This record gives sequence, structure tokens and C-alpha cells, in this order.
Amino acid sequence: MYKVDVKRAEFIGSLISKIRDFIDLLEKNDPQYHAVSELVRHYGKELTSIIVVANALISYQLSSRGEEYWSALSKWFIDRREKIKDINNIIENHIMFLKITNYNRMGLKHKIKRLQVFYNSSLAKNLVNSPLKFCNQLDKLVYMISKILKTDPTAKTVVFAGKMYYYFCLTCKAEISGEIPIPVDRRNSFLAITSCIVGCKNNTSTCVKELMTPKNREIVIEAWKIVSEKANIPLYKLDSFTWLLTGMIRQLKEPIKIYRTICSKYNYCREELREILKELIHCRGKY
Repeated sequence: MYKVDVKRAEFIGSLISKIRDFIDLLEKNDPQYHAVSELVRHYGKELTSIIVVANALISYQLSSRGEEYWSALSKWFIDRREKIKDINNIIENHIMFLKITNYNRMGLKHKIKRLQVFYNSSLAKNLVNSPLKFCNQLDKLVYMISKILKTDPTAKTVVFAGKMYYYFCLTCKAEISGEIPIPVDRRNSFLAITSCIVGCKNNTSTCVKELMTPKNREIVIEAWKIVSEKANIPLYKLDSFTWLLTGMIRQLKEPIKIYRTICSKYNYCREELREILKELIHCRGKY
């Protein structure tokens, strides 16, 4: 039985609230954000809106890091922009990308089916006609996607589609609102445990797998929602921070090494960051 440590989550949120400017910096340096921005620059808003949502819906069981995958997809479409004029061209080229590249070897048939279902939906046509329509109602977009795919609106890829559409809206400088949950992936589940906002009575790997199941993912969502509210940062923004930090924690392990890397790479060297890094792995050695 997993439980959220509410006081701990509020404490973590209060610390993160001190480095909100760093999260803005991270977003603008996220390779996934750059991939979306490049698509907008070459394709405009209309077609980019559906490419971004569709690709998010198949961003699972990849054979590479997500950052590399999105950069490759962006380059693929940009290289073919002279031949792509409408949704039908987009579908053909997106499926071709899946078949020719090696990023989607797992679940290929299911992913192609997902692309076809989304691209042929009224929602996709709606986005082409009015690409910024859901920027101020991200929650409605996520709900509509879940209905199209006949799945739960908290499912990881459905929520991730909302997050990547947020990046699209951010690129287009649109007004953004609408509460959506955080994607319950390995990184956000892992960080929920290492930061002690969710207790773990087993080894970390086992707890992460169990937290990602439909039965338990609401625990992760609840925990990060408390953090988000205390930090006064929307979950779709907080996810950029947790994604980067978890990758660094797994690679560098020690807070001081992570801090020095961030300080060097992003020129962000505040003491508040050092403190939050220490707290985010407070329970790492406990399990």
C-alpha cells in the first residue's frame, strides 16, 4: 500500500518555488521543446499541432532517449516539408518514419494503429483548422484524446500529449491554462520515491514498476500535485524539471556533482538549487 507524505510533498514544493526561474530556463533548453519549435518554424502552426500530439501518443517503449527521438522526428519532417501539404501526407510520412527508423521496434503495429486513429479523428481536423484552440484548455484536450483512444485520461502517453501540446503553445506564445496531471513514467515515479514524497517498502526498482500501474499511478499524480500547488508551478511545467533532474540523478548520483553540472551547463549556480537537489535524493539510499 503506497501513501503520499503530504508534509514532505509540501516541503519539496516550497523549495522548488524558490527556483521557478530555473524551470523556465530548463524548458527553453529542452531538446523536445527545440524539436517542436523547429517544426513550427518550418511547417507553421496548423500541421505542427497534429504532428506533436500524434507523436506524443506513440512515445513509449522507444529504443533511444526521448530527446533523441523527438529531434530525429523533427528533422525527418523538415527534410520532407516540400512534399507535405495536408493530413494525408502527414500520416504517410509519420508511418514511414516508424517503419524506416529503429526508434519504434517495440509495438510497431499498435503505434501505427494509434497514429491512424488520431489523424483520422475529428480532433485532428479541429486542430488543423484552429491549432491554438486548446492552449487555454489543456485539460479538455487530454480528455478528448482519451476518448478517441478509449483509454484513461491519466494514461502516460495521453497526458504526455498534453505536455507536448503545451510546448507547442509555448512556442506560439499563446495563452496557456488547464490543469493536467503529471505523466506517470519511470522518472516521475522514481523521483517520487527518492524525494520521500511517496513511501516505498520494497527496493526502488520494484516500487517504480508498481507505481506506474493503473492501480497505483494516482498516488504519483496526487504527490506531484501537492508539490505543484505548493510551488505554484503547473504540473506540465514541473515535469520538465523532474525529467531532467531524474536523468542526472541516475547518471551522476551525488547532489554536488549534479549541482556542478547544472552550474556549468546552464550558468545557474544558486544555493537554493543545491538544497533542493539534496532533498530530492534524500531517500535514495533507504531502499
